[in-house]
Amino acid sequence: MAKKLRRCTRRLWLAAMFLLGPVWAAAAEPEHPPVGDVVFRIGDLALIGDGPDAVTIGVGAFDAVKTDPASAEIRAEYRLGQKLLFLGPMVGVLANSDGGVFGYGGFYFEFQWTDRVVFTPAAGVAAYHSGDGKPLGGTFQFYLGIDVAYRFDDNTRLGLKVGHISNADIHNENDGAESVLLTYTIPLANLF
Repeated sequence: MAKKLRRCTRRLWLAAMFLLGPVWAAAAEPEHPPVGDVVFRIGDLALIGDGPDAVTIGVGAFDAVKTDPASAEIRAEYRLGQKLLFLGPMVGVLANSDGGVFGYGGFYFEFQWTDRVVFTPAAGVAAYHSGDGKPLGGTFQFYLGIDVAYRFDDNTRLGLKVGHISNADIHNENDGAESVLLTYTIPLANLF
């Protein structure tokens, strides 16, 4: 299982690097303030503390690595901007075109590279109902994911989210599923 998870994680990182490589290469010296308070900085990489609350909407593919064809996915995620040092709470829900529904809660943190690229790793626990889609062995699941996004002047972000859902072998079956999504993140301050 651990070997399979490492292989999957490597594939997801490679996909993110391939798709967003041109954005990384074009990033300039920081011109705009970071997305939140800087907790720690090494060169152009900053670990971000408190920032604005935000909503992320995503569309893409569910079970994108193992199933051909993958089912369509839509996702909404709410991230609370107030963090404990650098760790913030989040909740989210996804639905796929096979009738599967997945709700999760957990924690995230953010790294900002230069002034434009933001990395948002996240982890949490979840409940899953497969509908007519892929069964994942049981209701209780775990979630791991990362967003890599380009930040615009108004602090909205366009990005790529890759995620993995698995039960970590607590159920008899543990097929797991990967998601690949195009995301748009909007700070709540921009909506009001």
